[in-house]
Amino acid sequence: MKIAAFSKTFEGRRVLDFPGIELEKEKIYCIIGANGSGKSTFAKVLSGTITADNHQRPAGGISIGYMPQKHYAFRMSTRANILLGKKDEARASDLMNALQISHLAAKRADRLSGGETARMALARLMMRS
Repeated sequence: MKIAAFSKTFEGRRVLDFPGIELEKEKIYCIIGANGSGKSTFAKVLSGTITADNHQRPAGGISIGYMPQKHYAFRMSTRANILLGKKDEARASDLMNALQISHLAAKRADRLSGGETARMALARLMMRS
């Protein structure tokens, strides 16, 4: 997978200048850096949550999800939060089983623990891929 070079500017200040990279299959990569170094901005540009300065998708047509540190849970069931307008009940069930939260399907998502909320948010993200 190739990630093209890109930059991101906010209010006239360049906050990220990424040179591009080619990633090898079956390898795990980690994004590390100090606070404010652009890690979240990098992830948001790759996922399409925000656009790069050149308005291009650096990862081409590859679908990349972004799960922010803070997860939002709507005041409805965990299952409804995961589905959010999607109709694939079987996929939602599979994801809840894989993430070990199927026992929370009927519980209001805004009452989950921090870890449960993170797993619910991951399932919601995976529903979109």
